Amino acid sequence: AGHVLALDALPGVVQGVHVSHRGVAEGLEAHAQARLVHHVEHDLHALVRLAQQLGYADSFQLHKAKCLFEAGDVAGARAAAGILLEKRFTEPFLHNELGALFHMLGEHEHSLVHYAKAIDLDGAVAESHYNQAAVQRFPGDIAGAESGFNAALALKPDEYEAYNARAQLRRQTRERN
Repeated sequence: AGHVLALDALPGVVQGVHVSHRGVAEGLEAHAQARLVHHVEHDLHALVRLAQQLGYADSFQLHKAKCLFEAGDVAGARAAAGILLEKRFTEPFLHNELGALFHMLGEHEHSLVHYAKAIDLDGAVAESHYNQAAVQRFPGDIAGAESGFNAALALKPDEYEAYNARAQLRRQTRERN
């Protein structure tokens, strides 16, 4: 009962988690619903090993850090995310996700580094500019935040949250931050 029924199907789950940006838990759930999994803990270890073999270890590490944070294990999430701090992903969405996680962890400097990496990889993603601008507000970088919101709006003119955030910047001061 503690084994995988169809290990040959696991590569598809791993690739599906990576490509569709789904979490490990969702991938396991889909796998289980297909009646390919008997024992989740064993299969999670199999997925992690397979992710490493297929070159997806970093994206799984990011998913692990996000799961730890969502479970309330902030210290565990910080440690798991810290492993990825110096990584240079090839997919901008991974930098964007890691930036968001660092932001939730209160690590704004690390967050900004990863948003900048996402933008370097693909400057046409409005979400990366918006996220970077939102974090730039915290230390009071009003000019940087306004520039980021402007970039997001140039790419996605119907992003009304960016208009609102930009308008709020004009009322923000170092004292009212």
